[in-house]
Amino acid sequence: MRVLKFMLIMVLMLIPRSLWAQSSIQIGEMRQGSLTETDKRLDSDGSLYDLYVLQGQGGQRIKIELKSRSFEPYLVLLDRDGSELISGSGTQDGQSARIEITLPYTGRYHIRVNSLKKNGLGRYALNIK
Repeated sequence: MRVLKFMLIMVLMLIPRSLWAQSSIQIGEMRQGSLTETDKRLDSDGSLYDLYVLQGQGGQRIKIELKSRSFEPYLVLLDRDGSELISGSGTQDGQSARIEITLPYTGRYHIRVNSLKKNGLGRYALNIK
C-alpha cells in the first residue's frame, strides 16, 4: 500500500502545474476573469496568463474573442499537446483580440489569455462562438 501511495504522489508531481489551474469553457459561453500577480507566467517573456480548456469538434468553425480595458489582449489557441495553432493580438482599438479557426480535430484544446505587454494586469471577458 505504501508503494502505491508513493507512486501516486510521484505521478501527481510530474503533472505540470499549469494543468492544475485550468478552467473549462464551452462554445457559446462567456467568462469574466482577471490577470493578477498570482497567475502563471510564460517562460518566454514573463507575462501573466490564464488557461482555459475547450472541447471541440473537428471541422467546427469557432470565433474566440478576448476584451479588456485594463491591458492589451493577446490570445493563443493551443492543441492538445500544447503547440500553438493560431494567435491573435489587439485590434485597432487595442481592447480586444480575436481568433477565427476551423478546428482540425475532435478533442481538447487550450486557450491562453495573455497580455501583449509583460506587465499587463486587470479584468477581461472571454467569449467563444
